[in-house]
Formats: sequence, structure tokens, C-alpha cells
Amino acid sequence: IQVLIKDGKDGNTDHLNEGWAQLGEGGEAFSEKVEDGEVSGRLEDLQGRVNLNNLFRLMPTGTPPKSDVASIQSITRKRLERLLQHCEVDPEVALAVEDWIDEDIEPQFPAGAEDEAYSGVTPSYRTANRRMASPSELLLVKGITPEAFRCLEPLVCTLPDASHINVNTAPAGVLAALVDDDKFGMAAADELVKKRGEEGYDSVTAFLTAANLKAEDVGQEFLVVSSDYFLAHINAQVGSGSIYLKSLLHRKETRVTVIRRTIGAQ
Repeated sequence: IQVLIKDGKDGNTDHLNEGWAQLGEGGEAFSEKVEDGEVSGRLEDLQGRVNLNNLFRLMPTGTPPKSDVASIQSITRKRLERLLQHCEVDPEVALAVEDWIDEDIEPQFPAGAEDEAYSGVTPSYRTANRRMASPSELLLVKGITPEAFRCLEPLVCTLPDASHINVNTAPAGVLAALVDDDKFGMAAADELVKKRGEEGYDSVTAFLTAANLKAEDVGQEFLVVSSDYFLAHINAQVGSGSIYLKSLLHRKETRVTVIRRTIGAQ
């Protein structure tokens, strides 16, 4: 938390060569000795991923007035479709993901899935019809296999509010999902990751220039070069006992708040 607070005071961009991303020597996880044991961990920027909860009817903080709920839902749906294609899943499964999150019980045509799609399985269950608490909920969605989830997991997140994508921390898979394949692809995305250099892009405009993309092609108003949400991975081992903790952190100016904690297997 102190590292994130200091970083927030020091600059207006967030990239993978900053202190929060390299807490230990050589960019490895930090490690601290404690009595009879050791505590280690690392920080991860979750705004380098596609936020599935953008499909919920909620606007991200700071969105220009001209943007509406339908815009971010539509853009996120298209990005998810491209991620699904990347993971060799029918892109129409994005409708089933949206049905899992939206508040109504009407399945979207042609591949949506509401309660009736899950009532015949054993044990049967219902759609959540609310924002996802964890990407692991994808495993409950019709059309998402364990193999597909393993591919999607490092590319998606489930933040409590709608959010922008940080082009300085997004992996190539996410950058490639920003636009249609005929305009952009994994090879171009890999090249953009290299072009970020040690300091990252200082603006979204600089990113678009480097990518040779138009603002309207990528939904520029939903891209940023800084982040508010981070995930802390912590491992503690004392004697023969060990524990793994994940904490979702929200940074706003010089204040960092713990939003959610999860204890369990890594």
C-alpha cells in the first residue's frame, strides 16, 4: 500500500518498470523474513485486463458525458468476443457471459443463457444476474470449458466498478482484442508491447500513434495510461504453516483501500 501511495504521488502514468511492479530485486516478488518464517508477494495491475463487469449497466468514473452505458457495454462485448476467438471459443459465448451478469432473465439471441440453460445440469443452478465477484465464475457460464477459462483468466478481471484499460500494462492478448483482427493482430500487439519501452506511453494519443490506429477504432475514451485497481499476492510461511492471500486494492489519489480479500490455494 505504501508503494502504491508513493507511486501515485510520483507520476501520472503506471507502467511495468515502476516500483509497484518491481518490489523485489530484479523485478521478482519481494521477500521479508519474519520470526520463524518468511512473507513474500507481488503487485499486479488489474486494469491491464478486460473488465467483465463493464457489461453491467454502470459507467466508469471520469467517462466523458457524451459516452453512455451502451457504449462501454458494446465495446466490452466486442473485446470479449475477440478474446474468446483468441482462446478458440465461439465469440457468441460473449452473450452468455453478459446474460450471467445482466439483471434481466431474458436470454439474448442467438447464444445467450439464462436460468433455463442451467436448470437441467446436476446440481442445477441459476444465473447470478449481478456483477461477477471473481473471473472463476466464468466456469459456470454455458460455453466456457476449463481449457477456455485457463486461456481467458490472465486476460480478464472482475472489478467492482466499470473501468478503463491501461495500455501500458495490458499484455499483447488484451491489446490485440482492442480492434478487429483485420486491422490489428497478435504480431502487431507484440510489437506495441516492445515499443512501450521502459517508461510506457505517456498518453493514449501516443499509443494510438504507435499503433497506427484511429480513436474511433478502439474506443479511445475507455483507454488510459494509469491505473486505480491492483491485486496484491501475498504468501506467508511460519514454521510448518503457510497461507496465500489475495487483496484487491483501489487507489484514489493518495489513499489506498482494501476492497476484497481472498484466502486459499494459489
